[in-house]
Amino acid sequence: MKISVVLCTYNGEKYIEKQLKSICSQIISVDELIISDDFSQDNTLLIAEQFLCQQSISYRIVKNSNRGVCNNFLNALKLTKGDIIFFSDQDDIWMSNKTEVIMSYFQKDDHVSLVCTNAVLIDNDKNVLGDLYSSIGFNQTQDQDDIFHRVLKKPFVTGATMAIRRELYEKALPFSKHMLHDQWLSYIAACDNGIYISSEKLIYYRQHGENLVGVDKGICERFVKLKRRISCGKVDNYGERLLFGYLDLKQYLIAHNADRNYQTLVDDFIEFWKIRTEFKTMSLFDVRQVIKKSKKDYCKYSTTMNPAYEYLKYFLLKFMK
Repeated sequence: MKISVVLCTYNGEKYIEKQLKSICSQIISVDELIISDDFSQDNTLLIAEQFLCQQSISYRIVKNSNRGVCNNFLNALKLTKGDIIFFSDQDDIWMSNKTEVIMSYFQKDDHVSLVCTNAVLIDNDKNVLGDLYSSIGFNQTQDQDDIFHRVLKKPFVTGATMAIRRELYEKALPFSKHMLHDQWLSYIAACDNGIYISSEKLIYYRQHGENLVGVDKGICERFVKLKRRISCGKVDNYGERLLFGYLDLKQYLIAHNADRNYQTLVDDFIEFWKIRTEFKTMSLFDVRQVIKKSKKDYCKYSTTMNPAYEYLKYFLLKFMK
């Protein structure tokens, strides 16, 4: 099976060479590397070209103009020719056995269409911060048969740790415009119970700025982050994106005659997020009734299980606009 890697870049001159070195140093070699750049204003592409021209790997560099991270990856995906497609961020570092381990999972089970793994979290200076699964509160030991519900409630598949079969990419078309590519692919793979979850840590996943992960934030830190997101309009957009994304998923399931139980489950998520997106127009009494009535729903349909956090979100949405 041929291996393709899609790597999206944007002003990544500080780390890009380290990542390229790790990709080109795999025990099982990569056959093809597609770099899709989103209009970088630094030396990212110059560094990449100077490094790759000295390697034996087949590569292609494509320049885009501010497509955004999701469209950037989709553009790169269209250009791949490999049987197995790996996804890569510009600032991470792969362990030398990443392709070897992940390819073994695909070779052992033809039904597996997506493999995701754990990762070592590092800061800008490569100091270890922990691991990905622990930081997002992901419990790998839960029932694999419930994978569709698990991935709906808490998207745990991280693109930087993911590889897919080409057939999954083709099956997932057209992608939802309201979800990230890795989230959409994980939903489609989960429909056929085709996700393999590995506990192995196969990349150093760099944490900085907006890509910080973690669930155990203090209330003050969460308040500051929430306030900043609301002031930028990101909270409203997040809820609406989820809602429209689930609507896209429902249409996909119907079109592909998916399991009726999955369709019903997605309907439940749609109803839940419809209510969540209406918070800013509700009275305090209505919000209180909704939260009181749906405490169990928070555990079923949302990663936010703290009603106090929902009240905080309501007040900020109500009075910061």
